Amino acid sequence: MLMEITTTDRILRELGIIDAIFKAQFYTYDVNDEMNYVCDRNGMDGCNGRYIHMMDIYSNVELLNLQLYKKEITARYETANRTDILFGYLNNIRELALKLRNYFNDNFTRESIIVKKYLEEESQLSNEERMDFHETHNAIITVWDYSIGEVYFGCSRSSGNYTGLLNRYELSYIGYNSTLALFCQELITFINRILSEKQTANALETKFTSPQLLHIFNILKSKKIVGTRDREPFLGIFSNYSGLVHWNEDAERGAKAGLFDLMERLTGINQRASVLKKYFECNSQIHDNWKGKKKSRLIDEIMEDV
Repeated sequence: MLMEITTTDRILRELGIIDAIFKAQFYTYDVNDEMNYVCDRNGMDGCNGRYIHMMDIYSNVELLNLQLYKKEITARYETANRTDILFGYLNNIRELALKLRNYFNDNFTRESIIVKKYLEEESQLSNEERMDFHETHNAIITVWDYSIGEVYFGCSRSSGNYTGLLNRYELSYIGYNSTLALFCQELITFINRILSEKQTANALETKFTSPQLLHIFNILKSKKIVGTRDREPFLGIFSNYSGLVHWNEDAERGAKAGLFDLMERLTGINQRASVLKKYFECNSQIHDNWKGKKKSRLIDEIMEDV
């Protein structure tokens, strides 16, 4: 029997389950993989993963109860004498949830290769053939004590051959890849709100005026390093905190080092990753090893007319 775990540990384990489900769909069988959890409909390994159209998740513990998590984390935040440990956990959760949300965006939207292939094959089938095709792309997923059990490809709760197996599990959920991604996004939004409350008074000082900062933002936007929705959060770094800026470090060569370089020029302080994480989110985790040893050409170009 699983010992009681904290809400934050529980969320991290559930994000680990989502990670396993996403990656199972791209799994290539390896005879030397002793930890293989990917099975065919008969529970036999030796098969490759495939796109999951719909999934039945069976578990002996409750999963993805976002409202409960919000309630418990908010209560802990409001009563804690020290919040630094909690915020450390929340940052870890947010970074993992962000990674999974981006993985979904890259691999499971209509423009992604695996989904395009699924839709093209489906469009060529008759209605009767589509029913079999959908079943092939369904999956039963088992979870035990917040750990992934097996992913059975090519079956669903209506298949009728799994009653004995599934009687062990008290709870079941019907979902899609998008269901899991939405859970991640709602976690990110909630944690951003909690962290923003802590950081509201932490506006950074700068010698640059608001028009100058707006000019810098517009150049960053033209290079697709930031988006339209990042305008207020970017300006708010230096006035009234209004959320995280999404910095696309993959948009331009040198954008990783550029984040550190820009913020040093704007604040006059060599900022560490731990500080920048309060104001920015990226596709990958912001790290001090992104720093360049000298000023970057990218930021030279951006600051040229300021």
